[in-house]
Formats: sequence, C-alpha cells, structure tokens
Amino acid sequence: MSHLEADFSTPEIDDNFQQIKTLLKDEVLKHTELFELVTVRDKLILDQLDKLNPEQKQLFSQSELVNNEWLQSHISSLFDQTEDQLSKLMRHRKAIKKYK
Repeated sequence: MSHLEADFSTPEIDDNFQQIKTLLKDEVLKHTELFELVTVRDKLILDQLDKLNPEQKQLFSQSELVNNEWLQSHISSLFDQTEDQLSKLMRHRKAIKKYK
C-alpha cells in the first residue's frame, strides 16, 4: 500500500513521508536517521492537527492512518529481522564461549 495524499496534509508531511520511504529502501538501514524522521513526522502531524477543525481532523487522521499503518508494517518487519539477527548472534556467541 502506498502513501495517500491526505486532504489537509502539508508539503512538509508529504516530504517527510517520502524521506522515510527512501530510507527504508536503502540496503543498510540508518536506524538513527529513521528514528529522527519518525519523530519529526509525529511533530508535523500533531502540529497540523492543532490547526484543523474537528471535521478536517477526522479526514486528515483517516488518511494519515493509512500511511502510518504502511510505516508500521515496514518498520515492524525490520524490527523482526533485527531481532532474529540478534538472536543468531547470541547463539553464536554462546557457542564461541563454549569452545574457549
């Protein structure tokens, strides 16, 4: 699923989303940069919500929910991969200690 242009979105929010998508496509994930972009995204969305009336907030939130679900699914997948790699590393480490 891809990004839907939210009614009442801002160019900054859309640009931030594109930056995150680009970063997630990189062969080597830059975790710190991802964290920073997601943190900025949160602030941009909260700032935008403060500017909207209740009806606009609902429309904007519905659209951004789709984007956040997309992000969550991709980031969760990366977390699972990292967790699996860490588990393998720990098993290898135990095996090395066993042979010392």
